[in-house]
Amino acid sequence: MLEHRYRVLELKNGEHTRRKVLIDFAEERYELLSQFIEEEGAQFSSEIMDLLDAVLEGREPSAVFRGNLLSAYLTGSQTVICTDAPEEGVCAVPTVELKELLAEWQAQ
Repeated sequence: MLEHRYRVLELKNGEHTRRKVLIDFAEERYELLSQFIEEEGAQFSSEIMDLLDAVLEGREPSAVFRGNLLSAYLTGSQTVICTDAPEEGVCAVPTVELKELLAEWQAQ
């Protein structure tokens, strides 16, 4: 699994405190993966997990997730994450590892 660590931010607004779990990867090239998990995973985890299951179980040869900030192009072997502006870069990760990371992050 990709080397990573978690950080927890506590955002306070008056009497209310919101906890946000951040994931940092040892390699900077996985910054889009961090953003994908933290932002899209926070809002659309069940949809993303359904797509991951569909391609990993072979029910679909590929799938596309379009979130608020990032998109993911999934196949059974690899997922490519990118922004709407491709010049900002892309990030590729094994699909099975993305599923494991998203599940681990949710458990934090």
